[in-house]
Amino acid sequence: SIGYQTRCIITNGLIVSDAKKFDRLIKAGLNDILLSLHGHDAKTHDTLVGYPGAYAKVLQAIENAKKSGITTRINHVVNNQNYKHIMSIAKLASNFSPDALNFIIFNPTRDAVNAANSMPITYKEIARYLTEMLTKFEDSFMSLNLRHIPFCIIKGFEKNVKTMWQLQYEKAEWDYCVDIIYKRSSMYMYSAAVFGAFLMLTNPRFYKTNNSVRLHDSLQRARIFNDRTQPNACKNCAMRHICDGLPKDYVSKNGGSEVSPYTGKKLIFDPTHFMPKHEIEV
Repeated sequence: SIGYQTRCIITNGLIVSDAKKFDRLIKAGLNDILLSLHGHDAKTHDTLVGYPGAYAKVLQAIENAKKSGITTRINHVVNNQNYKHIMSIAKLASNFSPDALNFIIFNPTRDAVNAANSMPITYKEIARYLTEMLTKFEDSFMSLNLRHIPFCIIKGFEKNVKTMWQLQYEKAEWDYCVDIIYKRSSMYMYSAAVFGAFLMLTNPRFYKTNNSVRLHDSLQRARIFNDRTQPNACKNCAMRHICDGLPKDYVSKNGGSEVSPYTGKKLIFDPTHFMPKHEIEV
C-alpha cells in the first residue's frame, strides 16, 4: 500500500514450506522470495543450518514458490563443508528453474568478523569447482551469480561475477543507503558516504554519474575500504576500479598471490560493464 513494486522476503523456508502459510503471504502482497539452500543433500544442509528436516522443508518451499508464479531466487553460501558439491547444488536448483541462483563466497563484512578463520579453503580451491559448474550450467539459469569473488579468480566468466561494486546496480538487490540508515543511522550512512566520496575523487566515474549514483558509489567505496583490500598485483589491473579485491582478514591469513591481474588492457570504470542487461537497475 505504500508503493513498493517488489515485496520480497529472504527465508530459510521453514515456515513457507507450509502451503497455507505461504498462500497467506502471497495474498498479502509477496511477489519475490529468496530462499537459502546450503547443502546438496539433507545431511549437509541440516548440519550447516543446525535444524533436522530443514532440507526437506526448503525444497518444499522452493516448489511452493514456483507453483505460485512469484519470482523465485536461491542463495547458496559456499564454505569448507559444501564447496566440493557446487555442481550438485546447480543440478538440484536447475530442477526448479529459479529466476536466479547465487553462489556467495567469503563475505566477512559487518557482523561476520574474522569469518575467513573458520573457512580454511582458498578462492583457488573453490574456483576449480565453480569453473566446472559454470561450464555446464552457465546458460541454464536466467541469472547465475558468483558473489564476492574477484574477476581474475574465475576468468572467462566475468558476466557472472558480482563484487560489492556490482551489487548496487542489480535490480534484485536492496538499496544499501536505506539498509545502513535503518541498521545504523542516517548520520552513520552520510558520514561513511562523505569519507567514500573523498576516496572516490581519483575515479573518473565519480564525475560522470548523477548525484544518486554518486551517493551509492561513495558508500560502497567506504565499505570496500573498511572490509577489503587489493593486493599489490592489482595496481596494474584493468579491472581495479570495478573489483573490490579480497577480504582483509583473508589476505592476512592467505596472502594475495591468487590474484591474476588483467594487464595490457584498457581500464574499465563502469561496474556494469560485464553485467547482463536484464540484471541492471535502470
